[in-house]
Amino acid sequence: MGFQDAGMRKVATILKRKGIKVTAVEGWTTRGRRSFDPRAVVCHWTGAGQKSTTSMLVHGRKGNKPIPGPLCNFEVLPGSGGVKLIAAGRANHNAPAKTEFGNSVSFGIEAAGPPITDSEFKVYYALVAAICKVYKIPVNQGVRDHHAAAGGRPGRKPDITVPVLGITLSSAHNMNTFRHEVSSLLREQEDDFMALFDNVNEFKAAVRAVVRDEVRPIVKDEIGNVFVALARGEIDGQIDPNSQHFKDSHRGLANQLETVIGRLEPTPRP
Repeated sequence: MGFQDAGMRKVATILKRKGIKVTAVEGWTTRGRRSFDPRAVVCHWTGAGQKSTTSMLVHGRKGNKPIPGPLCNFEVLPGSGGVKLIAAGRANHNAPAKTEFGNSVSFGIEAAGPPITDSEFKVYYALVAAICKVYKIPVNQGVRDHHAAAGGRPGRKPDITVPVLGITLSSAHNMNTFRHEVSSLLREQEDDFMALFDNVNEFKAAVRAVVRDEVRPIVKDEIGNVFVALARGEIDGQIDPNSQHFKDSHRGLANQLETVIGRLEPTPRP
């Protein structure tokens, strides 16, 4: 629980590897509240047409019913603008809402629209897929539009799948289609595990940790058994383990073993 800048950076890395532009608003890493443990994604549109509303999403909505910012965590920009990181903390994007989609447990995404073009929807799909991958969110259970997450309450901004004054975001769009597209992207990303690391050094550190915790004990035991046998002079021999020859030989071989195994340990970062 807390600011999600580390996870959101991983999301950004996945998007960039797909050729999607990612930018960030200054101060995004500490914007919003710390009481944030995201386990779901809620999809919105701004209701402001095809223009960016970054300033409002950062600072909040004014007027008769003001809402303090931030109003989302990610913004899907119009045209080829890609994705913008707005806030790593809890955002005021979805209240009141069902408990499992409340602000403290869900990422909020705002897209410029209506309408949202097909190319912009592709960016939207990719963003949600990246979030689900990094945070291990099940798509069918954890991804909703604002209308569904709010329980379909009357008078709320309907979002995404419900026409407003005859305007729909995409004539072929609905949230079942949305989740299907996201799931398809996730299947394509299954082998792209490198995207979960910010850089090569982080990947190497993870590999070393696996070697240390999983491989090292097995290797040590196996090699150790061989060294003991060699120290005895024969594999099935009956050499007395209390003999001085055995103790000296085994001690020297054990020291060599520790030297070899030590090379598998992760190298501390400066």
